[in-house]
Amino acid sequence: MNININNYQSFCVGTAPINWRGDPENKLGFRKDTIVKYEFNTRDKKGNKVMDKLTREETNDLVNSIIRQYGDNVIVQFSGDALDIMDVNKYKSGDAELDEMFARELEERNARFQEALKPAQKLHRIIPNIQTDAKLREGLKGMSEEVVDAAYSIIDNDFLPHDIGDMTEEERQNLIALGMEKARYLAKDMGSQGAKFLEAMETIAQYGMNGRADENGRVTYDIKKGPMVGAPDDHLDTTELMKRIDPKSYERYMSIWTEAMKKKDDSLMMDSFRFFLNWVKWAYKVKQPEINEIKDEYISWKKNMQETEVKKMYDSNLKDMGSFTESIIMQNKTINESYLIKNLKEFGEILQGKDKKK
Repeated sequence: MNININNYQSFCVGTAPINWRGDPENKLGFRKDTIVKYEFNTRDKKGNKVMDKLTREETNDLVNSIIRQYGDNVIVQFSGDALDIMDVNKYKSGDAELDEMFARELEERNARFQEALKPAQKLHRIIPNIQTDAKLREGLKGMSEEVVDAAYSIIDNDFLPHDIGDMTEEERQNLIALGMEKARYLAKDMGSQGAKFLEAMETIAQYGMNGRADENGRVTYDIKKGPMVGAPDDHLDTTELMKRIDPKSYERYMSIWTEAMKKKDDSLMMDSFRFFLNWVKWAYKVKQPEINEIKDEYISWKKNMQETEVKKMYDSNLKDMGSFTESIIMQNKTINESYLIKNLKEFGEILQGKDKKK
């Protein structure tokens, strides 16, 4: 079924600017600033049939015709049941285990790409572990901007600071305990989401407890990326696996994939998928010992993190900010008092939105 080019605009459902959170340094070599969305459905909202379902060839012709109308700065997004959209089945390898792994890889990459497209009110720190980052964001979903900012200030200032100056290790760990009290203060007004938020914050606090400070007060943290949300602990991100055990193949794969993205070339994209699948088959046949070692390494790391105790060092009064601050200061025995007062004052100002006026 052919659609007259003059009718395309009736299927356009929205245009929006893109505020990039991913690839801020343009490492992939391309930049888009606008997304245009088209939706082609066989029926309208009232259930009336408006068009037939398109064949693969008709879909490709339609998509290419629309894309050619826009410049290189535009991403055109297509959806709707009238389109015969290319799916994972086009790249089936004949190996069920590899097919599942490849499907997960595509899903994870798409999730990262879609996350990068989301407009962001403010750039907050991304927790390197995928599952923990997702749990934190879910716990903060629907919360006010002040609460979200306050939560990330705990992570930046108390859990995972990169520079602690002349602070002792005991003070650093007590600072993490302070951060958990501040997290509890936030959680008390979060309703049913409070428990999920606290669970994520405690995990991040455990990452902090396992940090290592050098003689200059610089702290490094071993936070592994881990599997995607919903995947088992022994699931590996295969592109990360390739990068680690076969860097040259990774560079070649990324070169093909990047060129395909820049040129919007389906043939090159197919080449990158074939290269990827062939490499995975080879790796699981030849590099199985290394793969098993990496799987065991992550499981051991996660177990160590979960067994790390974050001591509760304060019995804080969560009634209001004044009572909370006073109870913390009264019980403090380790953290420098002027530093503690400044830390708590800034936390309170963030919650009240005063930091935006500075």
